[in-house]
Amino acid sequence: MDMGASLHLHAEGALANPDLVWSRVGRNKIPKPFPDEHMLSWCGRIYRVNDVERDVLAGNTFQRYIPFKVESLAELAALAGMGLDRFVRRQTMVPFMRAVVPDLTPLDSAGHRELTLNSNLRNISSWGGLRFCPDCVSHDRERRGIAFWHRMHLLPGVFWCPVHGTSLLRPKAGTTFVEEPGSHLLEDGEPKTSELALCDVEPAIQCYVRLAAQTLRRCRPIGSTTISVRLKSLFFNKLGNATSVDHYLKETVASSFPNAWLENTVPQRMCVARMGQAASDWYSMTVVWKKPRATERYLILASALCSDSRWLAKMIFAPERDARVALAGRMGRSMASNALINAVASEVATSNDLAERSTLRLVMLGLGETVTCANTAEAYAAFLKGLSVAEACLQNQAESSKLEALLRERLLQVKAQASP
Repeated sequence: MDMGASLHLHAEGALANPDLVWSRVGRNKIPKPFPDEHMLSWCGRIYRVNDVERDVLAGNTFQRYIPFKVESLAELAALAGMGLDRFVRRQTMVPFMRAVVPDLTPLDSAGHRELTLNSNLRNISSWGGLRFCPDCVSHDRERRGIAFWHRMHLLPGVFWCPVHGTSLLRPKAGTTFVEEPGSHLLEDGEPKTSELALCDVEPAIQCYVRLAAQTLRRCRPIGSTTISVRLKSLFFNKLGNATSVDHYLKETVASSFPNAWLENTVPQRMCVARMGQAASDWYSMTVVWKKPRATERYLILASALCSDSRWLAKMIFAPERDARVALAGRMGRSMASNALINAVASEVATSNDLAERSTLRLVMLGLGETVTCANTAEAYAAFLKGLSVAEACLQNQAESSKLEALLRERLLQVKAQASP
């Protein structure tokens, strides 16, 4: 497909609602992706607006949704008006799935790893099927005239909306991204509301849900050895350089998270032979492995050790700048590498008192990096165009606290100018 020749903008309706500007490929209309919309949700809308006559199953790839031939993810990104990197970060689950990458992945000049893509990229949620927030559905329909499937609702272990705190609902079996989310998809007799809100669950779950959502919208990949060092520093900060790491981590995870939640989130970490109790290998997340573990397991352990999700997101996924961590990664899993990890983690723990974590004085590992002013400025501009604070931050990978501070500053300036 010649994207340059066949793709052109059709600006009719742009002034009424910028989100509904169409592009076209031949006679096919292409809607604009929404912030945090899952890639296949956007493809499902393409399917619907062009009235494609074919069946789409839950396991189908994006090509099945498109009424013309699209060869690659890069072409699909071009169809959305984005480069591949931006499209992957804003419309797919990759930022969460690949938050931790192998140590051999090259570092850029800012101390971040690059995203690693392959031909087997998973595009749909494999963590229990589709879920939606009834409050988000109402807000989306009021704001945009249509509801869509949010990425943050499809994360493993996220059974509550990170924005509204509302319990997520599961649609009836066989529902696909082609269908618009809403209560019409529930089975007959299915309760329309849940008894439990996010504020009512365990603090560790609240932390995990918020941390997972932050990871999805602002994370840059880091190496598995680096995250092992930082997780172990949380342990050292609590207990010092103790020897009973294995037992302590097992007990901490088991006491912080309900067993039922762990079974739904990381069933591969539940030990059937031990009558469903939390598995004892959480210690493996704090040592060097050649292959990175799943992101949800790292975040579970971090949330069990510290309840401050905002600080954890900054601490865990900050740039990598310590040569000793890189050396430990090259050593592989060995006594020498583990000793080096312990030494670096101990220094991190003693250099940063969690009681004063707002200062983020983790200079040794280059921690304390904040979202750039440019991101906050872009979020501010998006807010002025009609997006909510949450949507503007999601779209531009900015921190809500910084945008809120900027808005307060602007309001004070306006008030000062209006005063006689």
